[in-house]
Amino acid sequence: MIKVVTAEEMREKDRFTIEKIGVPGVVLMENAGAAVARVIMRELNGVADPLVHVICGKGNNGGDGFVIARHLWNEGVYVRVFCIAPAEQLTGDAKINYTILKNMKMPIEHIGNVTELRELEHEPPDILVDALLGTGVRGAAEGFVSEVIDFINHNIETRVVAVDIPSGLDANSAEVAGSAVRADLTVTMALPKRCHVLYRAKNYVGQLYIADIGIPAVCAEYGRCKSENAGSERYCAALPFPGFPQIRMRQSGRTGWLQRLHRRCSVAAHAAMKIGGEWLGWQCRKASTQLWSKNSPKLSPVRCRKRPIKPSERKAFQRFANW
Repeated sequence: MIKVVTAEEMREKDRFTIEKIGVPGVVLMENAGAAVARVIMRELNGVADPLVHVICGKGNNGGDGFVIARHLWNEGVYVRVFCIAPAEQLTGDAKINYTILKNMKMPIEHIGNVTELRELEHEPPDILVDALLGTGVRGAAEGFVSEVIDFINHNIETRVVAVDIPSGLDANSAEVAGSAVRADLTVTMALPKRCHVLYRAKNYVGQLYIADIGIPAVCAEYGRCKSENAGSERYCAALPFPGFPQIRMRQSGRTGWLQRLHRRCSVAAHAAMKIGGEWLGWQCRKASTQLWSKNSPKLSPVRCRKRPIKPSERKAFQRFANW
């Protein structure tokens, strides 16, 4: 079993590691970047004179990108680093790793308009690293960042490696609110997040790798995850790596049919809705069928045959309707 965590739970584990154990944040960032670089080197195996582009934001995700660029450069890979923020907006560990690149005389190109990326269409890299946005972002990507994401998706034909989560996704949600990078491969840190395993967001993740960034086992257990809480087993998952089988849902993901639920209907209904179903068809006993909509405030049946739903069953559906 592998725990699936929220962004807040992961942030708490990072905080405990830094403040209580004494592992500096810059060390965790170094380990994260080195782990992603190792995955990229495996992907580049056999490529002659590889070219990698790293597009960085101004936060810790961008700091990971600077570390990745440095490790690839040290391995002899030609790397172009693009930063969507001016140097004075960088802070903390990201600023430290930016300064290291400058001291190494590595070229860093600051871009403020998507037209400055147009040249990449004519010389696509072997791999593009998405280090724009991380788990701290909530809601849809906006403005210039959204334009860069759309450019990556529609104008560059190459393999995309996302750092932690594809930019534009909400780490805590299955929903895709706006533009989001469609990655071929995602390397996440320490533990997978909800967006990595829940349909529809997981369609943007590609193959998923979990990187060990040096968080001690005692920290991994600190701050109980919701996956461990009684009644919240829905966040537990046994995940095959490096990739996932695709979820197949009837009628393009809108309908899932659950048979013979009876008193276990609550658990199955939680799972069906959480993986992205907007409608739930429930069949139990002799061809008795209920069709429910998650958007229905009182969960009244859309279609009913044979017998009405029992009060105990209605209560179970109301539980996940308000979840």
